[in-house]
Amino acid sequence: MMTPVLALIIILEGGFMPLDDFVVYNRLISAPQFYTNMYAELVLMDTFFLGAGMTSYFKDNSDTPYMSPQRMNYLFTFGLRWEWLELGFRHTCIHPVVTLIPTPQPLWEGAYEEIYIRAEFKIDLIGGSK
Repeated sequence: MMTPVLALIIILEGGFMPLDDFVVYNRLISAPQFYTNMYAELVLMDTFFLGAGMTSYFKDNSDTPYMSPQRMNYLFTFGLRWEWLELGFRHTCIHPVVTLIPTPQPLWEGAYEEIYIRAEFKIDLIGGSK
């Protein structure tokens, strides 16, 4: 079995969102942002998975030499995987970050959940097993 030089991965996903709530404050903050992302997952018997992660969004604060955190997204997920098929649940919640730097507070707060089915297919285009 050879490792493919070039492969095409096709992912199809659909689901139901039992929760989709957001609170929006009275001011829009629209600016380029940076982010960091961390995610970890436990897998049992190559089938069951449980994961958690967080993404922190921040922007340049021109008044100081520091970055200004804007919001945090937290993710919790679990489900089952079989070869190319995945059934799962995701909960994502979004929280503003109140900083010590006097900047306008962010606008995002809320949560959404997804019950989903996902199919992932890989096609070796150059090299790989035939």
